[in-house]
Amino acid sequence: MGHGATISPEELRKFDLFADVPDAQLQQASAAIRIAEHEKGETIIAHQDPGRDVYLLIEGTLLANRYSAAGREVGYRRIREGTHFGELAAFDGEPRSVNVIALSDATIATIPAATFRDLVKNSAAIVDALMTRMAEIIRDLSDKVFEASAGSVRARLDSELIRMAMEVGTDGNRATIPNPPTHAELAALIGGQRETVTRAFNELVSEGIVSKKGRTITIEDIETLIERVENI
Repeated sequence: MGHGATISPEELRKFDLFADVPDAQLQQASAAIRIAEHEKGETIIAHQDPGRDVYLLIEGTLLANRYSAAGREVGYRRIREGTHFGELAAFDGEPRSVNVIALSDATIATIPAATFRDLVKNSAAIVDALMTRMAEIIRDLSDKVFEASAGSVRARLDSELIRMAMEVGTDGNRATIPNPPTHAELAALIGGQRETVTRAFNELVSEGIVSKKGRTITIEDIETLIERVENI
């Protein structure tokens, strides 16, 4: 599919958001939706951007993240095929709350904000799907608030290593960090003791998730790090 391609009603119905929407409404919506190809590493949404469109991830994997004023990543999640994202801005008109970056080449459909709002106004099925999704988000956020307060140094170290990998860029499932922070600096970044950080880092090395040669750190398995943080 190239930039500007359209999506069929049959393809739309594969998404939970549109699973129970009548054919006539899907046909009308599909005419306004456009598909585009995005390269790995490309920013799909930037934090604080004023855009209002809603997106459907047809193929690929995306990462949603956000950084503090000091440059520290404070939260992220993967967005998987068959899901939608970006609907909050379409509802409240506020700037984007996160960055969304392509972890792989991705195929994404864009629903114009006006089209999305019309669909919501005229389809009880979409409202039901959105309410279910919002409930999932609220439950997930509640869990994350607890995890942030109770999270271990190991979990915070995993998160910091992922952030560094995203900064330098990845090569498949690996990332090489040529001048990483010292263990003392990492401890300051993630709020732990140097000895605890060193112990957690050595565990990652022994598990083959991270390797070190001189001052260079190589993250050998970024996917495992992300899965571990997601499953805290």
